[in-house]
Amino acid sequence: MFTVSLSRLLLNTFKGWSQAMPGEPLDLEFILGQAGIAALARERLVQDAERWGADCILWLDADQTFPSDTLLRLVAHRLPIVGANYARRSEEAGPTAAELADGRLLPLYTTHDKVAARLVEPVHQMGLGVTLISMEVFRALERPIFDAIREDHAFYDKARAAGYTPMVDHSLSAEVGHVWTTVLTNEHSLAGKARREKVIELPVGKGVITGKLPRRGDQGRGD
Repeated sequence: MFTVSLSRLLLNTFKGWSQAMPGEPLDLEFILGQAGIAALARERLVQDAERWGADCILWLDADQTFPSDTLLRLVAHRLPIVGANYARRSEEAGPTAAELADGRLLPLYTTHDKVAARLVEPVHQMGLGVTLISMEVFRALERPIFDAIREDHAFYDKARAAGYTPMVDHSLSAEVGHVWTTVLTNEHSLAGKARREKVIELPVGKGVITGKLPRRGDQGRGD
């Protein structure tokens, strides 16, 4: 599925670039990263991109599916860090994006309203699986850039400290899939949210007690 998504992205990018980015030349290099440790693979890919002279890196993890105009849409934002909020590989399929509220890290959902509004929203962190990052961000960070544990979250911590805000494209997020036992999409994430927020009612005299079911595993590994 990844190979099909990638092939279509490359074809559509070459066909649509001149119209989407008039006057700006297109020069693409496909670099494959292979390593048993994700942080090491990403570190090497940044080094390879620097040697090639890249202006930015479009991260596309091999367990992702994405629309053919992904690169065109992300480049058009002209942001240092912008990507997709995709579902985690878990039964709950919580979002990879998170916001910081009152000192707590909370899942940030790509709602239907955000998709319809084509909202591009700042986040505290997100996955790296479908993300466009300017090389200026990497140049601003001390090496190594990626930590062995939760390399994506650690990267965003460093990027924010250097003055760069991660941004999520919600309309793109609605079209991205994460391959697990099935292809998890944003609809799986929203369905999980609805299950967790189901109101429970217990009789107490003449009144009721209402509440939300506890959240489970929203910030667990699976991105």
